[in-house]
Amino acid sequence: MKTIRNIMLLLSALFFFGLTSCGVDDLRDLKVNCTIVGVANHDEMGYVTGGGRYVIGSQVELSAWANTGYYFIRWSDGHRSATRTITVGGDATYVALFSNQADDPNPDMPSVDPEPNPNPGEPSVGGFREDGASNALFSVSASKQVRFSRGNLQFQASTATWRFAENQYDALGSANAAISATNSEWVDLFGWGTSGWNSGATAYEPWSVSTLFAHYYPGGAFTNPLAGPYAEADWAWHNAISNGGNQPHLWRTLTAAEWQYLLRGRANAYAKLGAATVGTVNGMVILPDHFTLPAGLAFQPGFYGRESYDYSRANAYTLDQWAQMEAAGAIFLPAAGERKGTVVRDFGVDGNYWSATNGDNDDARSISFDGEEVESMDDEDRYAGIAVRPVMD
Repeated sequence: MKTIRNIMLLLSALFFFGLTSCGVDDLRDLKVNCTIVGVANHDEMGYVTGGGRYVIGSQVELSAWANTGYYFIRWSDGHRSATRTITVGGDATYVALFSNQADDPNPDMPSVDPEPNPNPGEPSVGGFREDGASNALFSVSASKQVRFSRGNLQFQASTATWRFAENQYDALGSANAAISATNSEWVDLFGWGTSGWNSGATAYEPWSVSTLFAHYYPGGAFTNPLAGPYAEADWAWHNAISNGGNQPHLWRTLTAAEWQYLLRGRANAYAKLGAATVGTVNGMVILPDHFTLPAGLAFQPGFYGRESYDYSRANAYTLDQWAQMEAAGAIFLPAAGERKGTVVRDFGVDGNYWSATNGDNDDARSISFDGEEVESMDDEDRYAGIAVRPVMD
């Protein structure tokens, strides 16, 4: 009876915490299993092997196979290897793109299938609240949703002020080369864990430009994340953000697992992100869990530039059109580049955003994208200055 009671408690907990899409397949070992689906954009052109039910945390191999007369081009999320390995974090679908042309730069992509408006008769929930948090919600685990900030995090050393960029597409680029303890300009590229809180790291100030990996270890150890005893090393958690509620502990930085789930694991994830240009700024669009495409606009998911610098085939929005997408809940991450020491590079080409998670040895975890693909998790030099996009629980 005790065993049965424990099983019922576990199942109740799974339901409470939102693991309703994944499930317990075998009550004897109580392992949570999720469904990984691989599909082709056209069944006559090819097929995918390797999908099924798998335990969370396990690794799964998917392979795309082209039929005679057709060619595998890439996966809809930008990966180009026909065989790929996936770490299971939740139910997910992966679309293999095939074409009748071996060098087709723009194969037929699956279009966004907007989910029904959760508030019939009302416009989509979008835009930002007075505290800078998005009205739209984004799943970062099977049991948690977050709100994104209205823009990337910025810092002015001369006044010790933190703020969000006024617009989602704002990025400061070469201005970051002037970073210093007395700089009166704003910067938006930061080394890992440089919130200004003395975490025990050698380099912990927002203006740190040391290029030594070990200077950025909270508590002096590479194994410490920006969480738990070292949560104050998180830029967004430690600081009062002037146009974001103006008090500490309102915002935080996503973990690596949360970024991974947002970009790969949530329902219909592949159809909710894509390369884009807003005005003249290149970057990536992330759609919320519930999204209704504004009338007269289009959204093409995926990354499909011929080269990493090629955004010419990305979604293109005027500022007025982007205002409509934003009002419907869309988030835009600009390709803000990176800083090494005081050298800024790849502005407008690469988008790099920190997580709060330490990596192996010298590296920390981040997401990285360009016009060609998005890496849902990447290893980044801890001394690199890259962007921070906070969220609110």
